[in-house]
Amino acid sequence: PQLVEKLESLLLGERVAEPKGFANTYHHFKGKNGAKTSDPDNWSDYVYANAGISYLEDKGSPRLSWVARIENAGDRSSAAIADEDLEVLGLEVRGNAQTHAKQSLELGPGINLVGRNEIRLGAQATLTVDDGTVSSLRWIDSLPSASLNGHGLISAIVYNKGSLIVTGAAAPTMRVQGDYHQSASASLKLTINGNKKPAVQVGGKARLNGTLDVVTSEGFAPIPGKTLTVLTADRITGQFANAENKVVASDGSRFTIRYSASAVTLTCQ
Repeated sequence: PQLVEKLESLLLGERVAEPKGFANTYHHFKGKNGAKTSDPDNWSDYVYANAGISYLEDKGSPRLSWVARIENAGDRSSAAIADEDLEVLGLEVRGNAQTHAKQSLELGPGINLVGRNEIRLGAQATLTVDDGTVSSLRWIDSLPSASLNGHGLISAIVYNKGSLIVTGAAAPTMRVQGDYHQSASASLKLTINGNKKPAVQVGGKARLNGTLDVVTSEGFAPIPGKTLTVLTADRITGQFANAENKVVASDGSRFTIRYSASAVTLTCQ
């Protein structure tokens, strides 16, 4: 029964109950560097036509029926700015793998992002969260050379094959309501400032691999033997691949990584 209820919720969320004639539409972002996602002029229109007859047209600002793509095909990095809550059915952000030009989607302070079906961060893509919520009924898929940055709430399963960087506040935290999967190619980068709250709080399972990197905030004074909890989860499996379970912070401070069934801690050396 739980599986059926979950599937029903997923399908209804993906709008399978819409009336006859409803269709998802496909749009790409065409704004320049720094352009806002709320501006209809920064998005392509969708027209479905056949034999000279237009059957469906969709234009305007993003909505839940959209499958949206923000892609950089040039040779210079570019950013799209979400100045209002952004809701779409599916979203892909992708930079240019050949020129290494990045494509960023920056959520303004408190701005929320919904990618109902999926949010995919492709090569050279960055999604920055500033104390908002990013949610999906399925998952956020961050591919190699992509990064999910900032602090706030992630209401989805997270597959990190690139980097998760927790930053952007005096005591930044990233809360993941679903499971967190970190692959061998991925990294998790945390800021250590003596805060008692873990930088990453996973509501589901955390499957760890890849590397753990640490940045110390200004004024942080490591105390030998002091232990800091940096990640919690309902259950933890796997470990980071750091040699000898050690990590050296940005200021040269050294920590030993330790694991329990539900927490990752760092002990100052």
